[in-house]
Amino acid sequence: MRVRRDAPTKREEHASLPYSGEQYSLNLDGELWTRLRRTALARDQPPEGLAADLLARGLDQEAQRARAEASLGSLTPREQQVALLTRRGLTNRQIATVLVISPETVKTHVRHTLEKFELHSKAELRLLLLELGSIQRHSHWM
Repeated sequence: MRVRRDAPTKREEHASLPYSGEQYSLNLDGELWTRLRRTALARDQPPEGLAADLLARGLDQEAQRARAEASLGSLTPREQQVALLTRRGLTNRQIATVLVISPETVKTHVRHTLEKFELHSKAELRLLLLELGSIQRHSHWM
């Protein structure tokens, strides 16, 4: 895939005001274009619109991943241990047993971790960590 920036025509510039008037072209290989066209057809959507939607969604996911990576780095060593065990699906009581701390202390570490990730539940934390898969890249707390 190759991205090329084109100078907008007056008509295109007017049509794309929310995007600051810039237009870009994507050159897709045959297989990728075929997949995009088929998916767009199934959704009754123009391929260009679907491509823009998918790109926007991908950029949003990348921004979320980058924020989560930064949050991982802000965890204390004990919060990292709790997060790792949460990722594995352990309950607070099981985490307390493994780390030889009280369940209330685990609860506190979970709460601090949720705050740093701006999440509301341990289940959300677990899903995020599983999606990231990046917890393994932080081998200093594995």
